[in-house]
Amino acid sequence: RSWKQSLPKLIKVVNDAGLGNLMLAAEYKLPTGGRIDAMLLGYSAAEHTPLAVIVEIKQWSKEKIAIKDRGFTVIHVQNDGQGYPSIHPICQTNEYIKYMNRNHGSVLDGSLSVTACQYLFNFDATYKEELFEGDFEKYRHDQDKMFCMGEEGRFHEFLKHLFSDEEKDCSEAVSVLFEDNYRITDLDMEVFKDITNRPESI
Repeated sequence: RSWKQSLPKLIKVVNDAGLGNLMLAAEYKLPTGGRIDAMLLGYSAAEHTPLAVIVEIKQWSKEKIAIKDRGFTVIHVQNDGQGYPSIHPICQTNEYIKYMNRNHGSVLDGSLSVTACQYLFNFDATYKEELFEGDFEKYRHDQDKMFCMGEEGRFHEFLKHLFSDEEKDCSEAVSVLFEDNYRITDLDMEVFKDITNRPESI
């Protein structure tokens, strides 16, 4: 599976940032049946309270994607000879954040904070601007949370700014993520089934 190639890349970034104390939740399953690539769990540098950072990991390279305008803009991804349309990685994490802010008990009661970023470890940062042109201009305000190949140093600083490196036991952060309940409406189920059943989420 793709995560077997992707997760070591993320783990290296975390360790190189001096944050080996963090916990990693891989393939985090949502009640809707979908899953989040990875979540980093620890304590915030500012408040020392539980913090989860959603990481959307893409193996895309510049050579294997094409941004096409067909009345709306899609990213067409080639994978093992087969192609599929993908939504923008920032759109994916925005939807995950929105869902957790609205439905996860620990986020609702303030005992867990959640934010997100994207890691495109095979995508040359030289071409990153192409991911924010045309219809994707609307995601430009979050471009500092997207990290491409060659931006690992900036990714280190981003994580070090968010997470404390003091606490070695992340059990509370793990507990508030996994042991609390979701509050789900029928509408939530329909929206998230649509998002998480798309090819880019498989």
